[in-house]
Amino acid sequence: MNRKTWLILGILIGGCSGPTISRDFDPKQDFSNLKTWAWAPQPLQADGPTDPTSVSSLAHERIHRAVDLELRSKGYQEVDEKSADFWVQHYAVQHQRLEVEPGYDWGPDDVSTYEQGTIIVDVINPKDKRMVWRGTAKEVIDPDLTPSERETRIQEAVHEILAEFPPKK
Repeated sequence: MNRKTWLILGILIGGCSGPTISRDFDPKQDFSNLKTWAWAPQPLQADGPTDPTSVSSLAHERIHRAVDLELRSKGYQEVDEKSADFWVQHYAVQHQRLEVEPGYDWGPDDVSTYEQGTIIVDVINPKDKRMVWRGTAKEVIDPDLTPSERETRIQEAVHEILAEFPPKK
């Protein structure tokens, strides 16, 4: 196999291993008393990507359902935004990524592109409208997935994002 074939194979195999997850939170925030949540009023803050329309509304609906399901499974109750202990919002973007494999002495560099999707889930303190927790998942997008497979991938990514919410002290 040539280097480009190995590169594409590596991207595909890497994409099958699940999303890359990162999380950040305010260590001064007390997460222990959070019981109820609501979707944040839109738009709330400019910390997310500036073009949330870069993925389809179908993807946004899938993320919305997955976040709702995950929070319910953790025992949080959805209430109206005025009485919620915390607000939640999400973003999703799609980026074209460039992969360069050096050619070294035996030939030119191999360059290929692939699509990477990013899902961001924010938790906001409604009292001061300040973000207190953020989880992010990045993964290679497979354009050949069925709608059911897309739903499953998004559910798995959101599950991984929220796996460590609330954070432990």
